[in-house]
Amino acid sequence: MNKYINKIFLTSVITLAGMLGATSCTDYLDKSPYSDIEENDPYKNFKNFQGFTEELYNCIPVVSNSEYHTSFNFGEEDYWEPQELRLFARNIDYGDFWGWTTCYYSYPSSIRGGKANSQERSDKGNLWKLCWYGIRKANIGIANLGNLVSATEEERNLIEGQLYFFRGWFHFMLMEWWGGMPYVDQVLPPDVAPALSRLTWQECAEKCVADFDHAIPLLPVDWDQTTAGRATLGLNDTRINKIMALAYKGKTLLWAGSPLMNWASGGDKEYDAGRCKRAAEAFGEALKIVEDTKRYELADMENYNDLFVVYNSGGKLNGVKEAIFRENLVRRYVDIMLRFRKLLQAGLREYRSPARYAAALHISEPYLNEAVRAVTGMSAGKYIRSEIVLEAKRLLCHTDGSVKEIAGELGFGDCTYFSRLFARTAGMSPALFRAKYRG
Repeated sequence: MNKYINKIFLTSVITLAGMLGATSCTDYLDKSPYSDIEENDPYKNFKNFQGFTEELYNCIPVVSNSEYHTSFNFGEEDYWEPQELRLFARNIDYGDFWGWTTCYYSYPSSIRGGKANSQERSDKGNLWKLCWYGIRKANIGIANLGNLVSATEEERNLIEGQLYFFRGWFHFMLMEWWGGMPYVDQVLPPDVAPALSRLTWQECAEKCVADFDHAIPLLPVDWDQTTAGRATLGLNDTRINKIMALAYKGKTLLWAGSPLMNWASGGDKEYDAGRCKRAAEAFGEALKIVEDTKRYELADMENYNDLFVVYNSGGKLNGVKEAIFRENLVRRYVDIMLRFRKLLQAGLREYRSPARYAAALHISEPYLNEAVRAVTGMSAGKYIRSEIVLEAKRLLCHTDGSVKEIAGELGFGDCTYFSRLFARTAGMSPALFRAKYRG
């Protein structure tokens, strides 16, 4: 068979060469200037620039389980398999206190993963790679803000706010583990070795705070309430907002004001009262916005355990409505969708609202919508209706039940409402569908 493929390939090459020979250079040079992507195209309008910015969200690490286990408690009570030699506790036993970067089952790992464009959780445990990639990308975006020529003021603010937030946030995430470091606030040439000075923890923290301060007035409290956010309504729950920026400003200042970081930065082993006060003010502002807007709320005590990652939870998303900032949710949407579909199929004969399914999955209704829309392109409500109509079609074709009986079987007491729902989705009435498609 190979000889036939080679023959076809050779014939194609000869034909192509003839065509190129018959085409003048002028035809090529006269091609439209818009036939290729221009250098500034990723930044010229909100849709393109937001697409560029979205990858920063995929650089957020997975802390809970980027692998089967992450030795998250770092303790001797950690027990998994007697013969397993890749847990962090073993590194400690052997005096390797930096084992959290090189141990296979640990976080943050520096030996595996780190791909920003990957959709696999196993690639999201390499904090070092993901943060530095994110910092560079944020700096590239900031450097190109002037090329955003087709955008409203709101759209400009959203892009700029996200970029400055992420630049500060990725630095802070690195500082949590490696201490003070150079603060990279420009696009470094790839062919020149950087020679930036390492800053103290407090110096680096103040630069993070400056970036958060830049972002705070630009970011909304809720993307769903913005004009730009309407295009992704129901998908905005995890997008960076004002409350997140205030919370991380407070957290950064609180760490910087601690006795450890004060001492490590050249001060006494005492609290830095000034920074702690600024932290309290940032937290206070964030809490006031939360109380005024109800954007987030404390979980009920009966749902307290759902705030935490627990063993064998079936992929349930922890945090309830209390979680302001989440780890990377890569693959979470698929997991939620699979569980939602399982519940839907089990209860298809009893119509339930999206809110009831969300409650059964221990997630909010907006987050269920976000997950379903991300996987299917539909809202949860529309997906439920499409599955009901699909089952109705099956019953109309393969059973002798009347339309009224089928409506009742699917949980609809009002046959007229069921018929309208069917017609709106299928494009014809149930009776017409049966007459047309029943064999």
